[in-house]
Amino acid sequence: MSLSVMALILLAQFLLKNMDKFLGKGLPATLLFELIFYNMAWVVALAVPMAILISTLMAFGRMSSDNEITAMRSSGLTYLSMVGPALGFAIIISAIMIYFNNWVLPDMNHKARNLISNITKTNPTIFFKSGQLHDELEGYIFYFDSEGERKNKFKKSIIIKYDNREIVNTITSEYAELIEDYNDELITIKLTNGQNYETSKNEDEYIITKFKESIIRLNTNDFSFERKDSKYRGDRELTFDAIKIKIESLENKIEKHRNSINNQITDIDVTLSKHVKQTPYLTNYLNNSDISLTNTKSVDSIILFIDNLIEKMPSKIKIKDQDKIREVSQSSFQRNLKKIRRGIQYDKSEIEKKTKSKNKYLVELHKKFSLSVAGIVFILVGAPLGIIARKGKFSISIAISLIFFLIYWAFLIAGEDFADKGKIDPALSMWLPNIILLLIGIFLNLKVTSQQKLKIPQIFKRKSN
Repeated sequence: MSLSVMALILLAQFLLKNMDKFLGKGLPATLLFELIFYNMAWVVALAVPMAILISTLMAFGRMSSDNEITAMRSSGLTYLSMVGPALGFAIIISAIMIYFNNWVLPDMNHKARNLISNITKTNPTIFFKSGQLHDELEGYIFYFDSEGERKNKFKKSIIIKYDNREIVNTITSEYAELIEDYNDELITIKLTNGQNYETSKNEDEYIITKFKESIIRLNTNDFSFERKDSKYRGDRELTFDAIKIKIESLENKIEKHRNSINNQITDIDVTLSKHVKQTPYLTNYLNNSDISLTNTKSVDSIILFIDNLIEKMPSKIKIKDQDKIREVSQSSFQRNLKKIRRGIQYDKSEIEKKTKSKNKYLVELHKKFSLSVAGIVFILVGAPLGIIARKGKFSISIAISLIFFLIYWAFLIAGEDFADKGKIDPALSMWLPNIILLLIGIFLNLKVTSQQKLKIPQIFKRKSN
């Protein structure tokens, strides 16, 4: 029962959030049911741990309120023997969820994303919102600004027509109105007070045509539903083994960029050895500077070293050649240093991007397991909390469960965000919510086993007659 309720709540939230994407498209009901079926996978993954917590609270709360816990203790049963069957059940469920989250959930997420993407491209006029670019229709890019009081009426519009990625026309207008007539299989865009910029053959000039009113008609057959399955899979659409392959590939690429930076540092050494002896300014700078190539500890310090070196460098130097002094331009030396700097900056940027991608995959990998075993942790929290609260009612169990699940989910989301930004280890970010609730569970279990009373909020106390 608790699983069904939580699944319905999560599913209803999803439908309400995405309802505008499905309405008004003339899609068959079977397609909506198919979408719900695919999305039920992540709903189950989230609902199962919470359902375990609710069920545990209800069961032990009811037994405590009916004094069954006291009776079992009087008969010689220990607290562990009472909680043991629930823990055993949670372990079995966790094993099933590990399999589910690794093999079933990724494929269902992939199918759900593909289906939503295909639906989104069906009759895209429903999505024409102000302040957004729309490129759903091949050959057009739409931008509408400041939506009016009525739907599909806008102030200011930009419509770009292109062919083979070459811009053909750019149309701007002060007002735009979208008129949908699906019976005639047409969508009419009525433009008022605008200009048409047509690209000339030499592509250097525009032919500008002003108009008071212009009509663009689009065939709705171009917007009909078409099932296209993308082979690309995001981090939530991969199995454990596939994620490991992605991580290994990213690690190899990161290592290549690090080696590239090291090679370019060597290039700086070679460049300096050729020029520094000829340049007194550089010699003095390197001797007196707090920054040197040998003591740089980060890529940023290397870039700073190069920037300072270029800044201190004179445009020309004087060298002695056959008892004559001549001036030699330093431009080639500067260009070489700037080229090395750009290369190091590029490698640094690539390392940051690939490290961020790697962290995302690591987060998803650990989440598969941490969320699967969350049910075991919730048993350790729910059993003693149910005994302490002495309430077995469904509504109260849901209230208490929501509090703990929100704490769990808040730490999970925050941990994922911090891990993506590289501020916390991905493994720790995904296991920290479990660790925190485990500590709370250990504390509550110790209190129950030692028969020490905890202060419970008044709302959870039994009313005295």
